[in-house]
Amino acid sequence: MDPLNNWFHTLIRILKSIAQMWHKLPEQIVRIIFIAIIFIFAFILARWQFVPKDFGEYGHYRASALEEIAANEIKYAGQEICNDCHDDIFALKTKGYHENLSCEICHGPAAAHTDNPDEVVLPAPRERAYCPLCHEYLPSRPTGFPQIVSASHNPMRPCIQCHDPHDPKPPQTPKECSACHAEIARTKSLSPHIYVP
Repeated sequence: MDPLNNWFHTLIRILKSIAQMWHKLPEQIVRIIFIAIIFIFAFILARWQFVPKDFGEYGHYRASALEEIAANEIKYAGQEICNDCHDDIFALKTKGYHENLSCEICHGPAAAHTDNPDEVVLPAPRERAYCPLCHEYLPSRPTGFPQIVSASHNPMRPCIQCHDPHDPKPPQTPKECSACHAEIARTKSLSPHIYVP
């Protein structure tokens, strides 16, 4: 008997034993198996239909995504290029609290400006509503992150009147701890461990 014929007879025996076992299964189990087979078939069909053919060529990505991304227009220049023309501001910023922020976070995408600085002028936000986007008090922000309650912190005055945005140190050191550590001060004021002389 050749190996192919032997394999075929083995497969027939397996299928017969499955068929016998199938008839002995309770009806609800047969239904569940049937539904599972439909879901598996639908999943395979959906993956074949909707997942791009080049998915997984470079790990867990579409290979064609690289060409699509490379075809996009470059909008951001990176903060290092700002140093070429604005070295005085760049030097101040690298020593200040905003040293790790890219210039383009506040001034917007700068690629067009670096290509043509005379015609493309970047915005310099001066309105009060801009700084609280990052510095308005939120309990979810990290401890020690400079935060204000803009309704009570010098209301109606632009932030740049007191703070240089490139190095936003306060004009004078606050006399009370609560000026910078408001959350700790509020917690301490409600604590039974507060020291009363």
